[in-house]
Formats: sequence, structure tokens, C-alpha cells
Amino acid sequence: MMILIVFGRSGVGKTYVGHVLSERFGFYHADADGWLTPDMIACLQEKRHFSFEMIDEFTDSIITQARELARHHPRLAITQALYRSSNRQHIATALSDRHLQFIHVETSREVTDRRLLARNDWVDLKYAHEMDPYFQAMPEAFLVNNTAEGPAHVEAQLAELLDRARTSP
Repeated sequence: MMILIVFGRSGVGKTYVGHVLSERFGFYHADADGWLTPDMIACLQEKRHFSFEMIDEFTDSIITQARELARHHPRLAITQALYRSSNRQHIATALSDRHLQFIHVETSREVTDRRLLARNDWVDLKYAHEMDPYFQAMPEAFLVNNTAEGPAHVEAQLAELLDRARTSP
């Protein structure tokens, strides 16, 4: 059993990485955006920031969903921004009985901005830039998702990360 938590700033390509994990590596991909609470959705629509309480409640929901999905999917990849390291640590502690790996997805500012301008959803370029200072990086399992290198580059990085995860205690 393996649970991957794919996280990073808005627009870096977390969902794309989740699709690659599903299509090329046999993981069940769950985009945690589908679990956002109505209050969180309202904040996004109104371009307001989430409260810490909202984020903590949502993190608990991610843990609950991960446990349930892992019962049916031994290879599970969950994608979500998870800006605060304390929330990632909470997930790690709560799922410490599972083989859990975090993958931090990053890309250049130029690529991120281009993606945010092209998509039509709640997180636009201005909102994403306002959120950037709140992101707390994590030094583990780092994946670069720049468009220029293409899908083979993402697949190669994922293969290496998964190989390392399989051989780590």
C-alpha cells in the first residue's frame, strides 16, 4: 500500500501529475478540490482567504477520505495545494501507519502564470500571487513540472521518486 500526497502552489500542475500517476503508474487519483467545504468554495468565489480553522477542518477531511479510499485503492495519489507545513505534518502523523510519501510539485513563475491565465476556475493569477507568500516549502520529494520538458520528464521524475519511496523504510 502506498499513499502519495501531491502538493504545491496553485498552477504548478498537481492535477496533471495526479493524472500521470494514474495513467502511467496505476495509482487511483483523487483531487481533494472535490472535498472543499461550501465555506471554502464561497471564499474562493469571493477571492477571500481561508481561515486557519477552515484549513484545519479540511485537512481532517483529507485524512478521513485518504483512509477510506486506501481501503479500496492500495496505490492512492491525492492532489491538493496544502500550503501550510503544519497541515502536511498533521496528515503525516495521522497516516503514519501507511506508506505515505509527499511529492512537492514546482515549476517556474512564468509557466505557472501562463497556466493560471489559461484556466478558467476559482484561482486566478491575482489570487494565486496573493497566496504565494503563505506557501511553506517542504524539502522532500521534489518534482519540477515545466512545460518545455514534456510529459516524459515528469514520468522519469515520478519513476525515480517512486523507486526511492519503495526502497525507503
